[in-house]
Amino acid sequence: MEESDAIVESKLAQLRDGGQRCFIVIRIARIWDSIIPPNKIFAGIDFLAIDSEGFAMHGTIPVAIADEFRPQIQEGHVYKIEIFEVGPRNKKTHIALPLETLLIFNVSTIIEEVTQGVDSFPRNHFNFASYEQIMGRNQRVYHLTDAIGVLGAATDVTTIELNDNKGAVNKREIFLTLTSGQKIRITIWDPKIVELDIPTLINLGYKPVLAIAGLYIKDNQGNKQINACSVTRFYIDPQIPEASEVRKSIPDDGLPIKMLSSDEVDNLRDYTYPDAKKATIRELLYLNPATIKGIKYRVKAHVLQFQTRQGWYYNACRDCTYGVGRGPAGLKVSMILRDGKFKLQTIVFGNLAKSLTGIDVTKLTVFDKMNTTTIPVVANRILNKEFEFVLGLADQDYGPGLNFKIFYFTPVELEQPGSTPVKRKEAAQSSTDAPHGTQAEIDVTPNAGRGICADDATPSATPSDNTDDMVSKSSQRTSKRVKTWHLQIQLPSFICLILKSSRFYGSSIVSLQSLVNIEIEV
Repeated sequence: MEESDAIVESKLAQLRDGGQRCFIVIRIARIWDSIIPPNKIFAGIDFLAIDSEGFAMHGTIPVAIADEFRPQIQEGHVYKIEIFEVGPRNKKTHIALPLETLLIFNVSTIIEEVTQGVDSFPRNHFNFASYEQIMGRNQRVYHLTDAIGVLGAATDVTTIELNDNKGAVNKREIFLTLTSGQKIRITIWDPKIVELDIPTLINLGYKPVLAIAGLYIKDNQGNKQINACSVTRFYIDPQIPEASEVRKSIPDDGLPIKMLSSDEVDNLRDYTYPDAKKATIRELLYLNPATIKGIKYRVKAHVLQFQTRQGWYYNACRDCTYGVGRGPAGLKVSMILRDGKFKLQTIVFGNLAKSLTGIDVTKLTVFDKMNTTTIPVVANRILNKEFEFVLGLADQDYGPGLNFKIFYFTPVELEQPGSTPVKRKEAAQSSTDAPHGTQAEIDVTPNAGRGICADDATPSATPSDNTDDMVSKSSQRTSKRVKTWHLQIQLPSFICLILKSSRFYGSSIVSLQSLVNIEIEV
């Protein structure tokens, strides 16, 4: 062979479209079968290739020659590749990297394993996304997403029935805290569940750093769904710089991974709708419907009334509140929300409607089910109650006017009016300052004596800043006629008394003997 015909090595970054008159040396960092759900159609073998300079490319082996090459390459090994192509991805999605070109094997491709000098090839390649990047992606993005954070919680494996008699599939939810402190919720589907051994990770006794490669992000009516797919790989406490940064930002709290029930998962608002925007009803009413579809808003409002003229049944999947299709009967509750003088028309479906209103369709009588214009009495318990809702613009088939669909709710706890607590240290100081066995003239009003409490309880009013000054001023009013009753009362050694003058109210904790003389002014 003449020198001009010699095949020389090329780096991945130097490759151009078309057939390649060169060879490359690459490590197969990841390799997987490309599976198209839900029918699990095999679409070939894909892999992630890395050269000695750390440059990475997505590679693919077409389905027609996949069986021929499957025994020739293994994950983690280094190979010399000759006679191959580089081409545009065209309509291919679920690419491991945000690159528009692919490394493509053909029937003539030659593969030879390399065993010398392989330590210079990186074992992995990640392109970790920030929280903002994750929230900005959806199913229209052709490439997958890598994420890294601390694995804080997980759920048990549950079974989901698919629509249109497509069978059932198992899933598990995990919850990841990113370096920024923000949290994401990730759904792992079969068969990837077995690749993340949650029981073993719980036995570690701490929350590990988890790097996840190849996540598929979907935007389901504003609800960000982050899913594992056939490409996804999990790396526990990986030895990479990004893992050290995560651990510095989120130190080990000494607690293991938390297991969550399905009810607890529903209440994890930060994971479910983390990008919902805070708004008021007034602001929503002035928005342009054409520009807010798909956006979620977080609103505090009272439930004013129900609207039942359109009925409150619908047909839908029992496990999903998104798609409406042929299926068992469910709930459809329309309500008016109120925030001050502003009102908003809303609708809530399915299991969420059951949780909010307390209506269980399975427990209704035949008469209740036929009377679709009268909502069951149990739902009245939420009237005039305040909730925080996550809602978005709904299809306008549910009634006239601007209509919003409720995706999430949580009750707003009312702050109970209470007095300022007295610290125990302050109470002890008051008791030592007051002389034992003294007489004090105390102005009282009817029923004021009911404020008596023990020394470790919360008084019914805020203590005066200067109790001694108040008692001194009271004793100096000698011009007033005073009648005195000498009462012998069995009291604890410390007593909380409510004090009052014409200018101020107050309370004080006074040290008394077991026999107390109290002068009452009339």
